[in-house]
Amino acid sequence: MNGGALRDLIGFAGVVGSLVFVGLEVRQNTLATRAAAFQDMGTAISEVWLLGAQDPTLASLTLRSLQDPDAEFTAEEDAQIANQDIAALRQYEVVWRQVNLGILDGEVLGYFGWDPREVALGDRWQRIRGFMSPDFRDFLESAESGR
Repeated sequence: MNGGALRDLIGFAGVVGSLVFVGLEVRQNTLATRAAAFQDMGTAISEVWLLGAQDPTLASLTLRSLQDPDAEFTAEEDAQIANQDIAALRQYEVVWRQVNLGILDGEVLGYFGWDPREVALGDRWQRIRGFMSPDFRDFLESAESGR
């Protein structure tokens, strides 16, 4: 083998080695990103559930709203429930977006313990739907129309 061929072979090996290294780094970064997203999701879900667990009034309102989506509430109670609904839906939307971007697997949506497409929000949906982004709102409404 002459000197030129040996240099080409060494150069080729260097390029292949660099590509393998970059591939491993990208894989490691992807795993770290997914782990962080999963941890953030767990924290967010816990905060939503913990809020209701620590506030007996909110827990009672949540229970009433889940048992009867068309239950009557005072203006203050309605505001509390609407804010909780918006917060919970926003948390779900963040994870839904991460699933759509391929950051998280679709199965993580089941980790919430509820699915907004299966929870009857009754008349409250019409009042809070404007707080949802259009594509997420379409996702929720298209799933509802398919039931």
